Amino acid sequence: MTQPRTDTDPPEPPKPAATGAKKRTPKLNVPKPPEPPPRPHWLVRLATAPAVLMVLWPLILIIGGFIAWNRWGEDRLGQEFYRLEPQGVTISPPPEYIRSNIVSEVFVTHQLEKVSLLNRLATAAIGEAFRTHPWIDEVIRVEKSSKGVDIQLRYRKPIAWVRVASQHPKVPGDALFLIDSKGTMLPTKDFSASDETKYIHIEIPNTYPSGDIGAPYGDDRVIAAARLAAALASDWQQLNLRAIGMENPNRTFNEAWVYTVFRQDLSKVIWGSPPGEELPGEPTADEKLLRLKTQSGTVSDLRTP
Repeated sequence: MTQPRTDTDPPEPPKPAATGAKKRTPKLNVPKPPEPPPRPHWLVRLATAPAVLMVLWPLILIIGGFIAWNRWGEDRLGQEFYRLEPQGVTISPPPEYIRSNIVSEVFVTHQLEKVSLLNRLATAAIGEAFRTHPWIDEVIRVEKSSKGVDIQLRYRKPIAWVRVASQHPKVPGDALFLIDSKGTMLPTKDFSASDETKYIHIEIPNTYPSGDIGAPYGDDRVIAAARLAAALASDWQQLNLRAIGMENPNRTFNEAWVYTVFRQDLSKVIWGSPPGEELPGEPTADEKLLRLKTQSGTVSDLRTP
């Protein structure tokens, strides 16, 4: 029988752990660190920053206003109060043979009423729009003015009609295409039958334009004939000339083109190579023209001196 222990008895030795039993580690309740207070909004932090940083506020406002103006304000204000109007466009006076309203046509094709005069690229956009018009050879200058825009232009000049035989059985008669000295096709909608005698004709068989109005005609034979028409522009009527033709419209590869000029009585004079393409020993265009003036009734071949 086990005797009860008293305070004077020695302590009992620890009991050995049971075989295979896990040693239990007491859990420690570590307190969690306190969560940091929420950070204020960056505007609040900036507003409560030291006085040294407060000098940034005017700079931020200026930059922000500049960006907002470039993105929204300029376009909105420009379209409302500074948009381009046809009556605000002044162009170089067109010559009498141009009867189209060039300003109205350019506004329709390029929607220039959407252009804001406040835009720094406005003059470039306006100049490019007018440059595409078929009557415009060159846009020399575009300047903003108190009333709108002043545009200085160089216009194309008609030099010859190209007569093209009808290639469709249901289209009677010939077609006429107007070109300048470079062979660029010009508008004909404002011309009538009475205008057919104002310019010399170019009559080359089996030709037809491959370009559109404002583009090159597309036939090298016609483009070379246009240079000849330009050389004759001041004198063809006084010399009673009617048309420009070719002796060899279907030349071989190494053969030079040979042009002819027809008089009103249908007699012809062999001109030879087009201006700028004369063969060695062949007279220049100026020499041929002088001989044609002085010997108009007797000369038949201008290729020989």
